[in-house]
Amino acid sequence: LPTPPPTRLEKPVCTQGYVQCERGMAVVNGTKSDSVTCETACGGNCCINGSTDFPACNGLTGFVCKDDSCDGDNSCHYANVEYIVNSCSGHWACRALGAGGHAGNIVNSCSGYYSCFGAGYVRGNVGNIVDSCSGYWSCRNLGRAGVDVSVAGVGDVLGSCNAQNACEDAFMLTNKTSENMHTCCNESGGCKGDTTLPTECSPPPTPPPTPPPTPLPTPPPTRLEKPVCTQGYVQCERGMAVVNGTKSDSVTCETACGGNCCINGSTDFPACNGLTGFVCKDDSCDGDNSCHYANVEYIVNSCSGHWACRALGAGGHAGNIVNSCSGYYSCFGAGYVRGNVGNIVDSCSGYWSCRNLGRAGVDVSVAGVGDVLGSCNAQNACEDAFMLTNKTSENMHTCCNESGGCKGDTTLPTECSPPPTPPPTPPPTP
Repeated sequence: LPTPPPTRLEKPVCTQGYVQCERGMAVVNGTKSDSVTCETACGGNCCINGSTDFPACNGLTGFVCKDDSCDGDNSCHYANVEYIVNSCSGHWACRALGAGGHAGNIVNSCSGYYSCFGAGYVRGNVGNIVDSCSGYWSCRNLGRAGVDVSVAGVGDVLGSCNAQNACEDAFMLTNKTSENMHTCCNESGGCKGDTTLPTECSPPPTPPPTPPPTPLPTPPPTRLEKPVCTQGYVQCERGMAVVNGTKSDSVTCETACGGNCCINGSTDFPACNGLTGFVCKDDSCDGDNSCHYANVEYIVNSCSGHWACRALGAGGHAGNIVNSCSGYYSCFGAGYVRGNVGNIVDSCSGYWSCRNLGRAGVDVSVAGVGDVLGSCNAQNACEDAFMLTNKTSENMHTCCNESGGCKGDTTLPTECSPPPTPPPTPPPTP
């Protein structure tokens, strides 16, 4: 299958700037420094939280973004990659990734202790890893070969292997595929030790283009309009509080909430980590990894449950989230990676409801849906709807409220359209 972008050697976006490393030392003006380590060159913005015995980025070769990438003991230790962006978080994450072999770009991936440890190691190969390999030991030894073996490997890993031990030891030693992994193996231990690519890893066929639907007017609240929050908002930028218009270097959103939002996350999976947007102090963002790296306008009385609203709008767009996204994994990945979802109001309550709704991908920018109003309130409702190459600018009105309703839909059901406006009644005869 053709490899989608970002292609190997293509430079991913890193607004904070890169540090170039060669075997753990900074490359300055094209020359490897004899005295400045990558850790020092990062200035506390990458290659962080390593211990004295196990420093981060020791021996790293590649470019690392100054966005807290390579975070933890031995993280990125002797890795050999192209570019690392928002990745490699956790003790020993990305250790020896691509060392003696090859790995491509690592983007929004490899989060969790030992994640991506040894992938593509010793004459092995792994392509780009994008939105993948989040979970303890996920992708450990994926595509790893050995000193006497040079055929192991896998293509790009896209939206896959996001669970504990997922894809561990897959395509090792004499097992190889040049195909890519698309949105698969996301259950605990999924594809662990696999030697052939599961059929569900192949991308779905591109449907024929459909004529654009006639747009309907968007009802309030319109995007950027501020919903009512009597308790007050906390503004967040990448998980840190914005105080007097300036992003704080020390106060997290969780701290600024004072126990009134961004609550009940665990040490390994805190609430509101990486969140950008305004969150109401009404117990919104409640649970492990809730609102993790979400990128939204305003959150009010929403995002309750472990992993609720995780990556909602990240790399894409989402509007206001009001009285919505209640239940484990609800609204997880909606509008993610160049996708789009409008306001979500009184909607998406139920386990896995609206998961990946309007999600696109690194090589797709057309997915999405308009506002979601009073809809998708049931388990798995609207999951994977309007994904990838499927898009509508219409809004969803009071529909898909049964279990699995509209799951995977690519066109808007007729019952989602608002009722016609009745004609005005004539004034009474005086």
